[in-house]
Amino acid sequence: MRHLSRFLIVIGLSFACSTDNTLDNTISAEEQLAIDIALIDNWLADTTIADIIEHPTGIRYTINEVGTGTTTPRLSDVVEANYEGRYLETGGVFDRGIG
Repeated sequence: MRHLSRFLIVIGLSFACSTDNTLDNTISAEEQLAIDIALIDNWLADTTIADIIEHPTGIRYTINEVGTGTTTPRLSDVVEANYEGRYLETGGVFDRGIG
């Protein structure tokens, strides 16, 4: 019985001390951002969407219909924008509305 307990302890320690990181597939946020930006750039290059505008925050958008207002909105004004968010892989809509 003493040999069995020693065997189990040795086996347990070998698993606990293993340095095999093959299951550690994590990447940093910066690496994921670079992957996502490349996917977006490739998708946009393959589409017929024209006049894509890139905001300094990295958001890309198009203006499909210019509003008819004659003044620039002020901080206290309420504005509406129709929007639709889609997944790149499937084209499925994940969000849409007026916001």
